[in-house]
Amino acid sequence: MPQFETFTKRRTRIDTTPAMTLQMGGGMGFNQAAYEALGSPKAVELLYSVDEKIIGIRAIDIGQIHAFPVRAPSKKRDSGFLISGRAFTKYYEIDTSVARRWKAYMDHDVLCVDLTSPHVEVTGPRARREPASNEQPSLEV
Repeated sequence: MPQFETFTKRRTRIDTTPAMTLQMGGGMGFNQAAYEALGSPKAVELLYSVDEKIIGIRAIDIGQIHAFPVRAPSKKRDSGFLISGRAFTKYYEIDTSVARRWKAYMDHDVLCVDLTSPHVEVTGPRARREPASNEQPSLEV
């Protein structure tokens, strides 16, 4: 017989690997590990290496003119921290047609996200597949 373990809902896997999600439209989300690696800042500045396609995020004083305020989760059940990055992604022509998540790493005081590295496409619970115009909607339950 298999050695079963009771799931008590108290055990959760804590992800200690910093990660950043580039959301559809350009918003950027960070997990707790990434936020803490940056020093839990109130604001960040956005950097970009055009040749290497690496986004850099660095903690900065909120009073700086180019600071992006970090928004904490809006609900207790939400996780992650958000910044608005739409102008940034449009300026550098970074594809935001699909939400994608990358592992991030620290290089001195800069959280780096290599857009050429492997990533995961992210879909939320509201994502729905739209049928093609000549395709009948699925009736599967």
